[in-house]
Amino acid sequence: MDLAMYHADKSGHEDFSESTEEIKPLTEEEKKERLDELRAKAALKRAAQEEQNAKERRANEIIRRKAGQEAGQAREELERKERIKEAEKKRRERQEDIAAKERVRQQIEEDKRRRAEKAAIEKAMREGRAGPAQPAATLAQGMPSNTSSATETRLRVRAQGGMWMGTMRVDATLGDVEKAVLLDGKGQGAASLTSWAWFLAQF
Repeated sequence: MDLAMYHADKSGHEDFSESTEEIKPLTEEEKKERLDELRAKAALKRAAQEEQNAKERRANEIIRRKAGQEAGQAREELERKERIKEAEKKRRERQEDIAAKERVRQQIEEDKRRRAEKAAIEKAMREGRAGPAQPAATLAQGMPSNTSSATETRLRVRAQGGMWMGTMRVDATLGDVEKAVLLDGKGQGAASLTSWAWFLAQF
């Protein structure tokens, strides 16, 4: 069969039934020539296949690099979002910390103000004079009450002229209380309120 194929290739015949030419045996030189031709064709085929393989490898490498770049970009985007998220968390924590410190500062200022007011009132009482104008409702902070809507309070004051009991508005000042005590004849001037006590009662 190989000889027939070789003959067809050399003579150009395709329909062997029409050929009347006798196929002669190949000489050693012809066999060698044919073998060289087959080897050359095989080498060309291998070269073509190798070139095709090289093209495929290059294409695969391009695809691999592109996929790697896309994966790298996706990773960088994820890391960027994580950095933004972490920065936002730290910013929120800083704001909360500032707000907490401000609340503490305000509480300290309020405590200082209350202590100063209390000290001023106690000093005024020791010196036998009316303290600074201070609403009675403010002085009564922290004392039990049945309702927060009371408008009057019942006071009991121990003065030099005796015990005075009366009703005052919750926003009355110590000066108002002193006047009421003096008008009732229980006091003897500002010095009369050297010691006193009062109790809140609700109507």
